[in-house]
Amino acid sequence: MACAISIPPSTGACACSERTLPPRARCIRPSPVTITCPTATWNVSASACRSYWRCSVRPVVRANCASTWHPRPFLVPAAKPPTSAAMRKLAPLLALLFSASSWAVSEVDILSDLNGRYGTVGYHERVSAAVAAIVARRPQLVIAAGDLIAAQRRPPLSAEHLARMWQAFDDTVFGPLEKAGIPLVVSAGNHDASAFAGFEGDRTAFAHYWQSKPPPMALLPGSNYPWYFAGKVGSRLVVSLYVTVQGELPGEQKQFLSTLLDTLDSGVSEVYLVGHLPLHDLAKGREGDSLDDPALEKLLAKLTVPVWYVSGHHHVFYLGRDGDGELLHLAAPPLGGNRRTWLATDSHSPFGFIAVDNARCVSLHSPPAFGPVAPRGIPSRIGSQTLASDRVATSSGGHCQ
Repeated sequence: MACAISIPPSTGACACSERTLPPRARCIRPSPVTITCPTATWNVSASACRSYWRCSVRPVVRANCASTWHPRPFLVPAAKPPTSAAMRKLAPLLALLFSASSWAVSEVDILSDLNGRYGTVGYHERVSAAVAAIVARRPQLVIAAGDLIAAQRRPPLSAEHLARMWQAFDDTVFGPLEKAGIPLVVSAGNHDASAFAGFEGDRTAFAHYWQSKPPPMALLPGSNYPWYFAGKVGSRLVVSLYVTVQGELPGEQKQFLSTLLDTLDSGVSEVYLVGHLPLHDLAKGREGDSLDDPALEKLLAKLTVPVWYVSGHHHVFYLGRDGDGELLHLAAPPLGGNRRTWLATDSHSPFGFIAVDNARCVSLHSPPAFGPVAPRGIPSRIGSQTLASDRVATSSGGHCQ
């Protein structure tokens, strides 16, 4: 089966716009390329500027090449398939190659706090750029931890105005992800559907929009979509909670979660729990604006698989852990709105989104290019939480130590 290389026109003048590779051909070029096969389109390149593929193999993770663009690909026919004896000799090298962090595949991309000022219809250009970057990355799942629109205004916004805001979200975020076949799991934020009195219209608009969409996964018993719900994506359990008010998790949601965890499938490899408010305070100006629910943390601490609590609201990026347990608190930075400073520092968190790869390494992706960047100024400790530095990519290549 032949594969076609489409050379992006924005890279410069090219002698040709398309070439066809024979099966197992090798293309050496200093730029990412797009391979189009009958069943999929893959963005492919390697950090050494060499890509090897067949139409039948898995897509290779996208990586940036720093070399200068070469206008003419150099095609090298592949050698004959190696014998089984040769493959045995190559096995250690292949294992090393495909276990290297440079080949790690993005499993979950996480964004939060996309909204602008109260009542704004539309988004900052950062949001569109981030969504385009995520679509190009092709993660298995995208999680949005709330504040997808800019409601919660007083006096309350009209139903017509709210409908325009949700249509803008559909055009900018949901639509591109849906077209790319990437499932989106969301948790309501206070600017989407605040649980406080006086925002009944916001909640009605939120429910109307999401009930018009199919759930992103097969829902498990007890789910109350779109408010709180759960399902499996691959081997991971994903649970979305409705958390827009400070204090303990409401009783019916805690019971729902407890039942889920008590009957956890042995095939579950990790749990993603998504709520808009963080477990603990993280940012200046947001003190006291968190769950602070010891019973919830005790419930999660019983699990023997990795648990990610994903949050937004505080507009800072952080990956914290309490003690030596499996619970990691993953706070997403903002994409819209404003950045905040971490507690006990004068440093601002960056804008961006975060990605978790198949090695459970967390990388920060910031504008303008939304490539992986090393976080700067992030504190090693906030309150009871210690930075899980072993899980945070500290280099611009997006790799953990």
